[in-house]
Amino acid sequence: MNTSTENKPPAIGSPTTKVPESWDMKAMSDENEHVLVPLNMENHSDEYMEVADKFWNTMDDVKGNIMAIKRVQNLELWQDFSM
Repeated sequence: MNTSTENKPPAIGSPTTKVPESWDMKAMSDENEHVLVPLNMENHSDEYMEVADKFWNTMDDVKGNIMAIKRVQNLELWQDFSM
């Protein structure tokens, strides 16, 4: 028998939950399966710059502006794919 609690990921902050250090755990809660966390363009955070550089490397001389970069924090997907 498969119940909804059997498929539920461990609670945020539980000992079995290992997430990247860059995740904003204040944005997460047991009610939120995922959150979008804006990366800071103003202070040119390392994570923002890395994503922006990788994006521009795929654009082959296309001109434009990056309006925003957001990190998707999804605990269930992280646990499924971070083996």
